[in-house]
Amino acid sequence: TPTTPTSPTECLSPGLRPIPPHFPGRESHRVPTAKHQSPRKIKLHALPEILREVTAVLEQAWRLPEPEKKKIIRRLYLKWHPDKNAENLEIATEVFKHLQNEINRLEKQGL
Repeated sequence: TPTTPTSPTECLSPGLRPIPPHFPGRESHRVPTAKHQSPRKIKLHALPEILREVTAVLEQAWRLPEPEKKKIIRRLYLKWHPDKNAENLEIATEVFKHLQNEINRLEKQGL
């Protein structure tokens, strides 16, 4: 009489490896993070939009309490520092200069 296997190892032929069970929804258990991806080359025509965005972020940050404002400025400096953007050196340099100029302008205006 044929027997029904009671464990996965009983139904394997010699030399075959067991197949791990499939758990729906767990196909992609690792999420790629930005720091592991290669940096994307930014097109030069995107520079005006980037500068507008940096200006808008700074103007919003200027209305926040000092510790939060400093944190945002520091993150912007780190994000756009030319040494951190070898792939986009020309754009990073321009954005970094713009960032410094905007901070000086906002400090003079006393916003």
